[in-house]
Order: sequence, then structure tokens, then C-alpha cells
Amino acid sequence: MAGSRNRHLRIVGDEELPGSGGPGDNDGMEPRIRALETAVQSANDRLTKIETRLDHMPTKADLSDALHSQTRWIIGTAIALAAVAFAAAKLL
Repeated sequence: MAGSRNRHLRIVGDEELPGSGGPGDNDGMEPRIRALETAVQSANDRLTKIETRLDHMPTKADLSDALHSQTRWIIGTAIALAAVAFAAAKLL
């Protein structure tokens, strides 16, 4: 069994590995890494701004409470106006 697993393994020398330069050649990685770091910093700044805005946004519960409060106020006002109208009509 061990022999059947090893038949797929092959020892490769350094000369067979793909690469464009010798030891220590990073193939221009420094500018690419710098650009990525700048992009990540920009994304972090934008995310911070979005999170700050979201802190001031109402939640569904806040909106629901406001809607119920407003509905109660409108219904209460309508009942009061109807009572005033009936009282005025009764007096005339």
C-alpha cells in the first residue's frame, strides 16, 4: 500500500520550479503590496464612515414605535375633534 502512494510523489530540483529570477527576487511585489495596503486603508476608512452613519439610523423597532405613537395621536385627535363637533352641533 505504501508503494502505491509513493508512485505519485516526485522529487523536484530547484531548477525545475517556475520563477523569473534567482533567490530573493520578489518579481516586483513591493509596489503591488503597497497598492494593496493603500486600497485596504481606503476600504477601512469608508467602512468606518458607513458604521458611523449606521449608529445614527433608527432600527425597525424605533420606526415601529414611532408609527404606533403617531397613529395613536391621529386617532386621539380625530376623536377629540368629533367630540367638539358634536358638542357644537348640540349647542346650536
